[in-house]
Amino acid sequence: MGEHVSSTEDGSPYKWRQHLMKILCKRAGVKHFTFHGIRHLTASILAQEGVDIPTIQAILRHKNSMTTTRYIHRLGITKNVLEDVFG
Repeated sequence: MGEHVSSTEDGSPYKWRQHLMKILCKRAGVKHFTFHGIRHLTASILAQEGVDIPTIQAILRHKNSMTTTRYIHRLGITKNVLEDVFG
């Protein structure tokens, strides 16, 4: 076991972050996704669980709440929430 949490096959650390997820996904046998995809998943889960926009904004570290609102809207969450509230 090497000193790094994740390393290349020879035990050396990854030098390029953009290749890390591709290699990790391949090793895990799952479809490739990115760090940004994890952010989308996090926002989606939080919004579906009813977490408010300011809290999601803080977790995602968006400086502007409109960024978070657009982010959530693109995930199709806002429409579902409005339908639940207004039927």
